[in-house]
Amino acid sequence: MAQPLLIFLKALIPTLMGLILSLSFFQLIDSFYSDVQYADQGHLDDTFIYILLVPVIIAALLFQAFVILPFWKRISNDGELFGLRLIPIVSLLCILSALFFALVIWTPKFGIINFIESFLITFTFFIVYWAGNLLSLRLLDNINGSV
Repeated sequence: MAQPLLIFLKALIPTLMGLILSLSFFQLIDSFYSDVQYADQGHLDDTFIYILLVPVIIAALLFQAFVILPFWKRISNDGELFGLRLIPIVSLLCILSALFFALVIWTPKFGIINFIESFLITFTFFIVYWAGNLLSLRLLDNINGSV
């Protein structure tokens, strides 16, 4: 497979897989909260969310192409794809990202329980994203190696 096409596919497919899995998780959590905690508030317009997703997807694709792929290539060359070097780095990235986003969306008047809940939800969101992303990247490597 041509190198630019392979780089494009390795940037596009894992990013989209991670986003699809993460958004599915988000939808599951959202339906839980709307059904259990807040009752039915009627249909809400999600247009703003979809508009917000455009820059998020662009940023994720650029991050995948310019940060993750070089890191992935380096890990692949050392032969430790899912060894001790990858899992701690991804875990730390997920923890720091979850802390940042939990602090951004936390409302202090709801107490520390709200912060912990926000942290756990965003941490799980990032774990789901990176699991889908890195597993599909591994699958693309396997397909590329067998062709």
